[in-house]
Amino acid sequence: MRQIVFWGIICRIYDLCYEKIGKNCAEAKDRREYKKVTKQIAQLIKWKGNDTAKALIDELKQTYPRRPALLDELGKVEKRLKS
Repeated sequence: MRQIVFWGIICRIYDLCYEKIGKNCAEAKDRREYKKVTKQIAQLIKWKGNDTAKALIDELKQTYPRRPALLDELGKVEKRLKS
C-alpha cells in the first residue's frame, strides 16, 4: 500500500515538473534561457524521470521546430537519456 501511495506522489511530481518546464520553455527567448530549461530537464532525469523527460523533449521538439538553438540544447540533454 505504501509503495502505491509513494509511486503516486512521484508521478505527480513528474507531472508538475513537465508542466513547469514546458511553461518555462514557452517563455524562453534565447540560448541562455534554453540552457536553463535543459538544466531543469537534466534534473528531472537525475530524479529518475527518464520517461517524463523523453516525452517532454519530444513534445518541445515538435512544438518549437523553428528554434534551432533550443533544438541544439535539447539534443545535448537527450544524449544523457541514451547513456
